Amino acid sequence: GTERGRLRAYKEFVMRPEMMITSKSETFKFDNRIPRKDYMRILDMTRYSITIADDNYNDNYFITPRVFENYMHDIINFTEMPFDKDEHLVSMNDWTRVHDFKEMMEKIGYLKADESEYIRLLKLQRSKITPEITDGSYVYNLLR
Repeated sequence: GTERGRLRAYKEFVMRPEMMITSKSETFKFDNRIPRKDYMRILDMTRYSITIADDNYNDNYFITPRVFENYMHDIINFTEMPFDKDEHLVSMNDWTRVHDFKEMMEKIGYLKADESEYIRLLKLQRSKITPEITDGSYVYNLLR
């Protein structure tokens, strides 16, 4: 996604030499967005990603399906602390919640060093992809 409403998080997590980004940024003056099919190919090769939301989302308790997009592509999903304050998708004490880039990179280092823990987290994420998530009834029931 773009930096819209999340420049602070963009600077913290995304605009790093070790990070791959395909996006558009007015602040950093680039637009290297790619077609969806290329994006899907990249997702299938990715092991770790961060879910951040713009400040308007966070202030209004909105959530994004990016968490499940990561789960469905077997990507360990790290979640920035302000996202999903109501804990619909990720509990506040979940190990994958992070405050900053340093903490995320430390956790990635831990998972790289312990393949069994990496596999355990993947299995845990897969278990969260339930029929009520994939058919939309979870969100529908929240809105009723």
